[in-house]
Amino acid sequence: MVIKSNSKSSKFNLILNPNSKINIIFICLGNACRSQMAEAFASHYGGKRVTAWSAGSVPLGRIAEGTEAVMSEIGISLASQYSKGFGDVPIEKMALIITMGCGIQCPVAPGFRGQLIEWDIPDPFGCSLEYFREVRDLVKCKVCDLLEVARALPSDCEGYSARQVSEK
Repeated sequence: MVIKSNSKSSKFNLILNPNSKINIIFICLGNACRSQMAEAFASHYGGKRVTAWSAGSVPLGRIAEGTEAVMSEIGISLASQYSKGFGDVPIEKMALIITMGCGIQCPVAPGFRGQLIEWDIPDPFGCSLEYFREVRDLVKCKVCDLLEVARALPSDCEGYSARQVSEK
């Protein structure tokens, strides 16, 4: 069986100042796998154009070993990241809030003027390293697509687009 990552909208109506940073947060349940990967990719590929965050509705309190292992394989360290909850991040300052799946409801501050985007990325927690790799590659593609739309994509991320991931 094949799982598709179906975002409700990959396009968004955000007016961007080309000289300002874009604040993006990635939300999931435990903030141990998918959202940590997305934060790392957005920071890595977004560079000075992006400030990336991640959080979970029920943070695990640690990053999953599989997440650290598969990100390390491609040379991206998670050493500066940690598992955090909604209260640990400035959600009200975000231009983009990306939910990773699992029906997570993100608390959006009154007056929030950014864009909420829903992705449906499968959760690799408790799965094989091979499945973690598939999810990592899907997250990378989705983040690169997002940065391209937000005009924060560097040249070394070009050519990536969201693709399918086979089910565990």
